[in-house]
Amino acid sequence: MNSIRRQYPFGIPRSLIESVSTESSLTTKGAAKKLLLIGDDLSPNGRELLKAAMEKGLKINNYEILLTSQSADGALARIKEGDISAVIIFSDIPGIEAGRESSGKLIVRTLHPNEVGSNQQLKKEFWTQIQKVIPEIV
Repeated sequence: MNSIRRQYPFGIPRSLIESVSTESSLTTKGAAKKLLLIGDDLSPNGRELLKAAMEKGLKINNYEILLTSQSADGALARIKEGDISAVIIFSDIPGIEAGRESSGKLIVRTLHPNEVGSNQQLKKEFWTQIQKVIPEIV
């Protein structure tokens, strides 16, 4: 199973998880809290920044990145699923606004990781924004 995890550094696709037995170590049991990140077109540097922010900064591994280009329908449906505790949006997606979703889930809008790059001021702003989800996921 670890070999599968290494192939998906930004989260194992939900369809793959659902196709694996419920006894698998890939499925999360109990009250685990999951963070959903929604955006579009991540560059390799943007992916690395996002991964570092989640795993080294927030110290979480239970997150999923959903890349969407135009339609927010899939993103809206995924937000409403029960395993999601908080959402970080890093692109303009029609129909999804920062604040509390109707079920009470926190939605935070942040800078796009591709824009942050090596700019220290933008990194600080990005970090300040994503830290808002900590109470929701710990």
